[in-house]
Amino acid sequence: DLHVHTASSYDATYKGEDSDELLVKAWRNHGLAAVAITDHFLIDDARISNLRALAPEITIFPGFEIRTDKGAPNLHVIAIFSETTDLVTLKNDFEAILIRQYKKDDETNDTIVRDFSNIVDFVKQHNGILTIHAGKKTNGIDKEITNALEVAQAIKKDIASNIDMFEIGRLEDIDSYKNYVFKTIDEKPLILCSDNHDPREYKVKEYLWIKANPTFQGLIQTIMQPSERVFIGTIPDKLDNLNKNKSNHIQKITVSRIPNPTTSLEHWFDSTLDLNPSLIAIIGNKGSGKSALSDILGHICKSKNMSAASFLNSDRFRKPPEKKANDYLAT
Repeated sequence: DLHVHTASSYDATYKGEDSDELLVKAWRNHGLAAVAITDHFLIDDARISNLRALAPEITIFPGFEIRTDKGAPNLHVIAIFSETTDLVTLKNDFEAILIRQYKKDDETNDTIVRDFSNIVDFVKQHNGILTIHAGKKTNGIDKEITNALEVAQAIKKDIASNIDMFEIGRLEDIDSYKNYVFKTIDEKPLILCSDNHDPREYKVKEYLWIKANPTFQGLIQTIMQPSERVFIGTIPDKLDNLNKNKSNHIQKITVSRIPNPTTSLEHWFDSTLDLNPSLIAIIGNKGSGKSALSDILGHICKSKNMSAASFLNSDRFRKPPEKKANDYLAT
């Protein structure tokens, strides 16, 4: 969920002392692996740190939501930064640059708006990514900027060139973007988020799946491969197939030395390797263990081609008289 508000947002509808605990409980109930804290016009480092302490198993990205008036008076964009970013530095820079440096007279939470180029510069300088409300989502680029004029279309295209993801408001927006928008601009990831303002009523419109580690680098991968790495819906087909046919997939392989080996003290294997269900190739230098891994997999899966094994054969790891393979167990 890459759009979540905490009690720190000025328009949060619940600001109770247990708001963080309720938020974490909602994340766990929905099985979320990563979230972005995108409070309005601020980065609350203390609250983000507290949420991380409450939910160490969930990746929590710092970020913010802010208005811009490029092409429309009330367009919303969101910045997301790496989970490894120094929170205090990020907060101080944000307040000094985007809040105080460009502050206007008599500015309030209801009137804060910033120049789009200033937002883009800040996000780039801090190695973040920028998302924008799109499709049928309120305060989005499609609802706020009409296509009636060519100049408006040019503005939208310029905005799109500077953002990394489109945050749509409903599933139907996916087809609209694929059939029309991505015909004129490069494809970008489409995401659907909760935009939650009350942890007591946390609702996930649709689940957002990202095929990557739950890290900022994983988000970067989606920008380079949006169609392959992003899925919106109950469950991706590949995961659904995996869950329904677990006996057809290898979750992990463990190779270890038996308690009382008969050969020398050489220690060849002692490891557990998790396997990705999408694994299609093993890449590595000569001698890095590619043949050993493939032969061991073939052996424990009772392959009929073990006579062609290049590692588990009588000239190498099964060579008499040591027959080192006898001292190891694989599962």
